[in-house]
Amino acid sequence: MCNRAAASHAAGRMLDALADCGRALACNPAHGKSLSRRAQVSLEIRDAAHAVRDLESLVALTTSRAYVEGTLEGIQVRSSHWFPYDPVGVVNADP
Repeated sequence: MCNRAAASHAAGRMLDALADCGRALACNPAHGKSLSRRAQVSLEIRDAAHAVRDLESLVALTTSRAYVEGTLEGIQVRSSHWFPYDPVGVVNADP
């Protein structure tokens, strides 16, 4: 399921990717790659709350806490002042 989620994500089918990650996590709640991928897709659809929840779960599972915690901090900072358009009109650009 996780690889199918990656293919859906690459094809731009975000809801399918989220569903596949959810199915993978239903089979194995400790599958870090599924948590990471679901967090990434959640960020891309601007669902920061679910991304934070998944990354916090990932922190509890992983030994490389510094990387995940750094990503989590970046999400919290960006989500507090994100605006979908930059000054030149590019949609969904990071500020």
